[in-house]
Amino acid sequence: MTLPISEVFDAYRSALKPAFGRRKEDVTEENIQARIRGNYLMALSNKFGSMAAEHGKQIRIAVRILHHCTGDMRADSR
Repeated sequence: MTLPISEVFDAYRSALKPAFGRRKEDVTEENIQARIRGNYLMALSNKFGSMAAEHGKQIRIAVRILHHCTGDMRADSR
């Protein structure tokens, strides 16, 4: 499945143009593109009942917490 981000990204650029003025594009626009992709993943996750996760420090921490909590829950249910 391919979900293009160009139309959504163009809408963001148009909406932000009054605030950004004539400043050149930089990491700001790269971050907007990443957020669009993240929103797509979350929408698909919510629609189809899956879990979307990124690789990185936050997801590793979340997995550790989840593992700890489910381990505790298993111990309590015995």
